[in-house]
Amino acid sequence: MTHNLADFYKKVFDIEVTETENHELSYLGTPIINPIIFKQKHYVTQENAGKPTTERYSDFTLPSSCIVDFVRPKIIGVTRINNGNLSTVKETFGFDDWQILIRGICYNDPQQKQGFTTVLQQQQELLNWERILDSIEVLGQQFTKREIFNLVIENLQFHTIRGNPNVLPFTIKAISDEDFLLTQTPVEQFNF
Repeated sequence: MTHNLADFYKKVFDIEVTETENHELSYLGTPIINPIIFKQKHYVTQENAGKPTTERYSDFTLPSSCIVDFVRPKIIGVTRINNGNLSTVKETFGFDDWQILIRGICYNDPQQKQGFTTVLQQQQELLNWERILDSIEVLGQQFTKREIFNLVIENLQFHTIRGNPNVLPFTIKAISDEDFLLTQTPVEQFNF
């Protein structure tokens, strides 16, 4: 079910919005503005004994409550100069990977696209994706705008709320990743 976001805000909050895009609504009636999808693929995971193995994962749409923070620091070399003044020379070498913080809430959602309708099912699926040792393909407008097509999950945290067993906040800390291909040139091709 889609709904015009401007009409929604006018009806519910009596606020005029000039945005004309249509957005899917969650089962709670709120617009899902920037959905995040971890894409299906064969990913490298780790068995209990520590041995790497490959598993096929299906698409996973993160809970619609997710919001994302992005930070991309510059790589700067700082050299102190001792000329009587306390000063430094800064050299910028480029940009580091994007640091990504995804915050959301697992909640009972009868409309969850892949059938993870309960808090426990969503929590287990997040734990399954956290096991991946590989770079995860990600799809979402906020990621595409920043040319982020892959990420690596550094950690996953769950935060409990007293008295609310059907609500489970979570935080995913990740960094952007880029695919590249390493090739090996035989040593005999080099002239030493």
